[in-house]
Parts: sequence; C-alpha cells; structure tokens
Amino acid sequence: MRGEVINGLLAAVQSLTRLPLWRIKWCQVPSESFRSVVSYWPAAGWVTAPCMALVLWASGQFFPIAVSVSLAIAARLIVTG
Repeated sequence: MRGEVINGLLAAVQSLTRLPLWRIKWCQVPSESFRSVVSYWPAAGWVTAPCMALVLWASGQFFPIAVSVSLAIAARLIVTG
C-alpha cells in the first residue's frame, strides 16, 4: 500500500490540474486523501512548473521574450485549467 504522502500528492495533482491521472490504474487514490489535499498544493505547483519552464525555454529560441512569456503562461493555464 502506498504511503499517505504519495496519495496526498497524487490527490493534489488530480484536483489542481487537467491531467487525466484518474484514468491510470496506479494513480487512483482513496477518497480520504482528498481531505488533506491543501497541504500538498505547493508540491502540485512544483509538478506543473516544469511544463511552463520548458515552453518558455523552447519558445524563447524562436520568438521574442514577450511572446515566449505569453506562450508559457498559456501552457500553464492549459495544464492547470
């Protein structure tokens, strides 16, 4: 059985993003893990931040910085909803 921390982190990522982790069998968490999800919100941010950083870096290779920042923010909005 997984630990409470992993279940809490998975519950936070599932509730704060649009990523369909609930479809993956090993990512399903018990419903009581969603009660303590607030303490794992910063960790969910650390999971979604690399997506934004990758888009910022990749688009910065081709576009001006204002466009790159806009694309990075749009990517974060798409991931988190």
